[in-house]
Amino acid sequence: MKAMKAMALMVVLGLVQTATAAPLTFTNDLVGDYTGDTRCEVYSIGSGVEDGKLYFEVRTNVPRNGFYGSDGRAYTHFSPGDVLIAVGTSDPFSPGATIHGIASSSHGNVVQQAYPGESWTYVTKGRLYTNATFADGTYENYQYYNVTHGRPYTPDDQDGNNHVNSYPSLIKYGTEVTGQSSLSYNGAGCSPPWDYKITGWVELDAIGLDCGMEYAMFYSPECGNDGAEHNGQVPCPPTGELKIVKFEDENENGVLDCSEDQLEGWQFLVEGPDSFSQVVTTGYDGTVAIGYLVPGDYTITETLQDGWELTTDNPLTLAVVADELATAYFGNTESDEPPIPEPSAGSLFLLGLLAARRRRRK
Repeated sequence: MKAMKAMALMVVLGLVQTATAAPLTFTNDLVGDYTGDTRCEVYSIGSGVEDGKLYFEVRTNVPRNGFYGSDGRAYTHFSPGDVLIAVGTSDPFSPGATIHGIASSSHGNVVQQAYPGESWTYVTKGRLYTNATFADGTYENYQYYNVTHGRPYTPDDQDGNNHVNSYPSLIKYGTEVTGQSSLSYNGAGCSPPWDYKITGWVELDAIGLDCGMEYAMFYSPECGNDGAEHNGQVPCPPTGELKIVKFEDENENGVLDCSEDQLEGWQFLVEGPDSFSQVVTTGYDGTVAIGYLVPGDYTITETLQDGWELTTDNPLTLAVVADELATAYFGNTESDEPPIPEPSAGSLFLLGLLAARRRRRK
């Protein structure tokens, strides 16, 4: 019984992850500021990144088809809203951010009371909309009414404006992208206080979201000024590092000994996964390192210099492992054989004359 109570508490606090393709981190909306007789509330929004996709989940009481209810100016249809994704920022309303939207329902102009005479882009549930613009809110006059009558107004959408909510994130315009996103409504069961889980994903490449970049997500239904925001950062895949050590192997044992010098200015060709190819040169300390390598097998080939002989394998293949350093040692010793002298220009001329005479005699 205690275990069941503890589990129920964890669910309420948003600590238990749902069964999705990626582990999600949630940001709870701590203010229950819904509007009207119909309860319209957002509890939290969460996200996680895995296998090139940004997964998300919204927890809300808004029905999947919306509902009709009393608004500040009209008795109208309230939409479930859309998911806003801002790329490269932790502020979903940053003017310089690249904004995308995923439709949580199929709708056209559902906020006519705020935008009389306007015709919105018709959006399709689950579709991604790039370069998206969103509604700046439904017209709510109860704040203004309360202030003029000397009464405090609650809830406060904290936008500094007593006339217009800045919360509802319904897609107003945008370019539709197909096959790069998904969204579905799911019942939450009887344990949590929210009735629905809006779950889905979007391809990272489709919104230009790369490893190390920040993003912000925001969701609010059109039925009031309740909303939830979540910030995240795309993790970079684990990488490894490769180090090459070039040394003069004086005793020709194939091992770098304490008394042996490390050699500067030697070139190596490094080849590996995903068509990786790079030429590197040892520095003053006889070493060179390459970081942020995709784990896998790498082949290192030394460019042999005149007057030297190898005492170690060439080429050499090493496995690069994530979060580890792989080190390749290349030993050389100076050659004992005197170099073969190149023939002089005069010698080459005489050899040419002798060859010509032999041909004439034949």
